[in-house]
Amino acid sequence: MTMKTPLPPLDIIHLAVVIIWISYYCVRLIQHSRNHVFLKMPWLILWIIGYVFGLCYIINNYSAQIYWQHALQSLTDFPITVIIKLIVFSLVTFLFFYTLHFYSPFDNAWYGEVIVTTLLGISFIIVTSLWMQLLPFRILFWVGDILLFVNSMFALAVLLHLFKQSNNKVIPTIEHIHFIWFTSCNLFAGVSLLFTTISAIDGLMTQRLNVRDNWLELGYMTYTLALICMAVLTSPDEFIYWTGYPLRLLRIRKLNKLYFYILSSISIPERYPLSPYRIGQQTEYAIYERVISILDLYPFLDSNDDVFQQLRRIESQYDLYLDCAEALVYVKVPDFKIY
Repeated sequence: MTMKTPLPPLDIIHLAVVIIWISYYCVRLIQHSRNHVFLKMPWLILWIIGYVFGLCYIINNYSAQIYWQHALQSLTDFPITVIIKLIVFSLVTFLFFYTLHFYSPFDNAWYGEVIVTTLLGISFIIVTSLWMQLLPFRILFWVGDILLFVNSMFALAVLLHLFKQSNNKVIPTIEHIHFIWFTSCNLFAGVSLLFTTISAIDGLMTQRLNVRDNWLELGYMTYTLALICMAVLTSPDEFIYWTGYPLRLLRIRKLNKLYFYILSSISIPERYPLSPYRIGQQTEYAIYERVISILDLYPFLDSNDDVFQQLRRIESQYDLYLDCAEALVYVKVPDFKIY
């Protein structure tokens, strides 16, 4: 393949997205540099992740890889671009696992970094072994995509495992939203790698000479969605909090269930009836109103009621309203009927 052939339309779009991404980060860097926490943890690591993920998108393109591989041909025929691609993708996940240590539900989750590092080492050995057998670059490119998919699925499994472990722990809203966006980013990246892996497996089985096919193009388009998720993840907290509106609606629903369970279990009437929440109203006030009402009424529950025990522990454990509000969402409420 020579680089004198015209770039496919998707590569032109890819180049445009790269330019937009770099421009976006220049603006965000200027904005964020004015913040006094710019060089503090974990925000510094999160910004580094964003830059590295942008680099992932830049190199996740066959035309770009083959161009750099040809540029390095005079130095070595070793598949440096394949190894760099594996390293950069692994670095993103490694750094995110590292930032989880700053959040209490995940502060002991040390095994994420070990798994990522081990998978990267195994991938390097596999690629090197195949290169020593004098296989052409397109074969190594396909193998690299397959290894990326396998590594990504392992990382996603670890993330979901950590998320499952945190279900019974209190996670502040903004951190929860960060976690959801990063998981979405990994999910789209995983789907993208699935498409590119299908293309790679088909290429290895048919030994076709043309690397590009519809599956590979679809994988590149899907990866753009992952980049969008990363852009949201690195956007200002005010915007990220706005994207968590569906999550806050879910919390209002859970607080409603807890509130009406208490009402159905006590003999006194509502002291201050809740105003029904309507889409478009401020979620913060609706959550505040429900939290205060729950804390006001729950002492009238039977002391042997499991919900009473849970609420008493929460009230004694958390002094701040925000912590208490987060904890109430995780209260287990039995099924009940409202009469």
